[in-house]
Amino acid sequence: MNTEKLKTVLAVGETVAVEFKRCGNGISPDTYETVCSFLNRFGGDIYLGVEDNGSVCGIPENAAPDLVKNIIGMVSNPDIINPTVYLAPEIIKYEGKNIIHIHILRDSLLKKAGCSQKMQAEPLPAALLHRITFNQTLRIRQLQGFFAILV
Repeated sequence: MNTEKLKTVLAVGETVAVEFKRCGNGISPDTYETVCSFLNRFGGDIYLGVEDNGSVCGIPENAAPDLVKNIIGMVSNPDIINPTVYLAPEIIKYEGKNIIHIHILRDSLLKKAGCSQKMQAEPLPAALLHRITFNQTLRIRQLQGFFAILV
């Protein structure tokens, strides 16, 4: 990412596809929720080392490579994001400070953060299950009535 593009992103601020995270020496758990959210929607970009207002606080230079390794390790862990995902965070120097940029492409598989259970394996919500059961029961009764007329 070039400096001019980053400058524009910082000036525009957070959007539905751009999220700023302060970060510091550690990655907050809500960062992985944001990754999951972007995967399930239209994709997006996360910038670590940036305040919510777009000002760059930076990440300590000695901490940045370890944070990148941690991000990769966490998104590869099915207990954090399931199914797992491949990301390639990059360290960017901006005005003498380090920012970690994570570009997230939209994924066709639903992801769930902080869970070891795959999204597809989750039970249906009770209200939906009740409606399906009610509709099936109603249809069976309609068919029974139809066959009763034939007999």
